[in-house]
Amino acid sequence: MGSTYNVTCNDCLHAFEIQIGGGWLAYNKLCIECGYSILLPRRAPKDINHLMSENEIKIFLEDRSKWSIKGSAFEAKENEIIKNLTEHCECGGVMVCEGDNRIVYRCASCKSSNLNIIDNGILSD
Repeated sequence: MGSTYNVTCNDCLHAFEIQIGGGWLAYNKLCIECGYSILLPRRAPKDINHLMSENEIKIFLEDRSKWSIKGSAFEAKENEIIKNLTEHCECGGVMVCEGDNRIVYRCASCKSSNLNIIDNGILSD
């Protein structure tokens, strides 16, 4: 289960929210350089019973309305495609799964890591 946090950058005073921790439905990957984050589904679509192509996976990743905990586990080849599609950030940094010790949360505006992070008590799945 994930939690939503209120964040204020101590350098530029930008205020924003971050979600730390995924849930049953999805998990986070973050860029170790700029802090950009993406949410990825944990399960394949529930109405697909074949090995998905790279194009099908791209479409699925973009449409969160199709994500479900009732889907099947991704096949190894599908996991490899997802890893390849999401391993590099637009900034050139490496995207890693949350929990990796290289992750540094950063300001969405100035990219500073000098943040005041407060748990707002909102849990998400």
